[in-house]
Parts: sequence; structure tokens; C-alpha cells
Amino acid sequence: MILQVQRTKMRFTFFILSFLFIMSGLLFAQSVDDERPAPNVEIVSEEIGMLLEKSETIRNLNTPFHLSSSFPDMVTSRLYNVLLGMDKEVLINRSYPVLELRLTPKNSLIQESSHSANRILSAELQLFLTAENSKLLATESLRFTYTDTVSMDFFDDLDMAWQGAAFQEKKRIEKRNLWRSVGQPAIIAAATGVTVFLLFNVRSS
Repeated sequence: MILQVQRTKMRFTFFILSFLFIMSGLLFAQSVDDERPAPNVEIVSEEIGMLLEKSETIRNLNTPFHLSSSFPDMVTSRLYNVLLGMDKEVLINRSYPVLELRLTPKNSLIQESSHSANRILSAELQLFLTAENSKLLATESLRFTYTDTVSMDFFDDLDMAWQGAAFQEKKRIEKRNLWRSVGQPAIIAAATGVTVFLLFNVRSS
């Protein structure tokens, strides 16, 4: 009789441990799937760089020129690399002709569910090429749009103070849902506690 009770207890323990192990694995897998998305400024700088590569104004510019913009240093550095990769000669000190870049962004973050939102980064890039006498030599307007789905866990890491990488529109953005912030950690903690208790209980029996 005692042996049968112990076997029943061991089977029950094995079932509980298996269930908790599977639940913990699923929760861990779900958290791993939420990869950290690239910040807005990184994506915007890449998109601007690709627009410069397509620009007819820059392709037809065969003389040294000065690049003018109000972009952050990290964005400007990437654009320098793009221009150098196009075999263009860029002058750091202000001289003519001057290629001025102006960005008009329209970025939005629209919540789709309690866990994710649709990120849309869109902007118009205007190019103005001027000579020393302030004569306008060329103008060009280019656009880009980038979209993806991001986890709510990383909402605060996406935008920045620079207008080009900030969200001009946010819709129905809520805080992290109660299940992910409280429920999942509670289940993992409970699984750990129950596992330890059952292991010691079986050994003592």
C-alpha cells in the first residue's frame, strides 16, 4: 500500500514537473521572439543614405561641394560615408557649391494589439544646390517609407529628440499589459517554487 502511494505521488510529481517545464519553456520562447528593433534614427539614416545614392542631383555633381544639414552627427557621418562611396568629394569647411538637405518627417506608431504596434517612418527629403552668389543650381525632392511591427516592450527605445526620428503621431498607445508584466513572471516564480518543493518532498518520502 505504501509503495503504491509513493508510485502515485511520483507519477503526479512527474506530471506537474513536466507541465511546469513546458509552460516555462513557452514563456521563455515568447520573450526571446521579441527581438529588440532598430531605433528610429538608425533606420532613418539608412533610408536617407539610400535616397542620396538614387539622387540625380548628386550623381550629376562632379565638383567638390559642402554638405549642409541640421541632422545629428551620427546621421551626418553615415551620409558622408555614402557620398564617399559614390566617389564624391565632400568639403568639411563651408565652400561653394553647397548641397543643403532638409527633411520633413511624418512618423507614426499605431497600436495593433496589447502587445505590438505598427511603426511607420516616412519623410520627404529635399535637396537644394546653391552657388556662391546664392544662385539656385538644382532642387530635388525624394521620399521614403519604412514600416514594421514592434513589441510594446521596446516602445520607449525607438524615438529620440531629433524631429527626424521622433514620432509625430501615436495612436492608442497603452502600457504593457498585466499578463506580460505580472502574470508571466508570477508563473515562472511559482514553477520554480513548486519544483523545489516537490523534489524535496519526494526525496523525504
